[in-house]
Amino acid sequence: MKELDRSWKNCLRMWKWISENLPDWFSESSNDIKDFVIDALKQNWLKKNKFTKKVAQDCFFCAYDVKHGNECESCPAGLVKRGFHCTDLNYHFTYNPVEFYNEIVRLNSKRRSQCLNWNQIKLTGRIGRGF
Repeated sequence: MKELDRSWKNCLRMWKWISENLPDWFSESSNDIKDFVIDALKQNWLKKNKFTKKVAQDCFFCAYDVKHGNECESCPAGLVKRGFHCTDLNYHFTYNPVEFYNEIVRLNSKRRSQCLNWNQIKLTGRIGRGF
């Protein structure tokens, strides 16, 4: 599996688990408490899934970015959606983790359909549905 695909796979798995394991009172919490809870959940997921090496910011997208450019320019989600940033108030990873998960699921779907379209063009030599 390619490194970029692996970062998507692990990020999606982690944020799905986080979204499913938020405490009932999370949405009513202060931002400081949300920061603490999300950090704890990320570290818990990494430990449960046996990630023993340090992952930058406990984030697979950040780890990929640090290795390939940094300053969020190589963020895997940003490669799909120009201007993506994990702290966008519409889907801030700490303050709205369920929406963050939904956003990266949507972007992954877009990424995968773009890959399928590109592979089809390479196979057929033309744009369209027919083979």
